[in-house]
Amino acid sequence: MGRVTMAGGLRRGEACTWRRRLCHGGALVSILFAASAVHSQCRAEQGPFARLAGSWRGGGNAVLDDGSTERLRCRASYGVAGAGMRMALLCASDSYKLNFSADVEASGRGITGSWSEASHALSGSLHGNGGGDSFHVVAHGAGFNASISLRVSGSRQQITMRSWSINANVSLSR
Repeated sequence: MGRVTMAGGLRRGEACTWRRRLCHGGALVSILFAASAVHSQCRAEQGPFARLAGSWRGGGNAVLDDGSTERLRCRASYGVAGAGMRMALLCASDSYKLNFSADVEASGRGITGSWSEASHALSGSLHGNGGGDSFHVVAHGAGFNASISLRVSGSRQQITMRSWSINANVSLSR
């Protein structure tokens, strides 16, 4: 008995094999598209602070208002929930301590919130912008203003704070 050839030049068994492959391939493509959509939705639900979540450690240096430079040891933690974040940053040197905390909320690229610094009994509001890997805010309080920038790159972050009383550069990692 000879081979049975179907339209298109495929043998009967080959046609079924190709249909199965197309069906499996189509299912795989559908799964990949669905996974991609879910991943994008999850990233959007995580909010702009998602890359900061967790604990960080490191150090840097600070130039104090008297002109002296001191080495800092720092720890930071970020509690992230959607578009909100609670931040705690503790840095210390031999003679200086910074105990900074903030509660912030993002709307688009805008950031607003409140902050406090326990070691010097300071507090106030902050506003700025950013998202993803770069943030810049200005902290205002009674007799105090500071510019704070934060950049994230992989498992590292760089914080720069400029005010009348301190200029600090801190590098943290996970």
